[in-house]
Amino acid sequence: MSESDVAAGSHLTGGTRTLLTLAAAVVVLVGIWFARDILAPAAVAAVVVIIANPLRRPLERRGWPSWLASTAVVALSYAILAALAALLVPLTLLVRSMLLEPHPGGSTLRRLSGENGADVCAPVWTPEQRREA
Repeated sequence: MSESDVAAGSHLTGGTRTLLTLAAAVVVLVGIWFARDILAPAAVAAVVVIIANPLRRPLERRGWPSWLASTAVVALSYAILAALAALLVPLTLLVRSMLLEPHPGGSTLRRLSGENGADVCAPVWTPEQRREA
C-alpha cells in the first residue's frame, strides 16, 4: 500500500467509513443544536436578505447611489420583519382565546401549567361533573 493510498483513506473498510460518517454527522448535528440560538436568527436574516436584495440592482440602474440603494434594502428588510411580527399578533390572540374560552362540554381547557402538562387540551372538570361521569 503506497503512502498516497493511506493518505487518501483508501485503507478503511466500508463499515469503518460508514461509522466515521455517522460519527461526523452526529458531531455536526450536536454542534448545530448547541449553536441554535445563533443559527436560527442568522437563518431568518439570510432569508430576509435574499428576499430584499433584488431591490438593490434596479435602484442602482436608475441612478441611485450605492449607499442609498443599500439603505433601501435594509429598510425593506425591517419592513419584512415588522410584517412577520404583525402576523404573530392575531395568531397569539387566537391561541390565547382558544385556551381560555369554555369547552363545548361546559368545562374549561386546562392551562399549560396544569396538573398534567402533557395533556394540554384535556378538560378540567368541576367536582359536580366528576360525580356525574
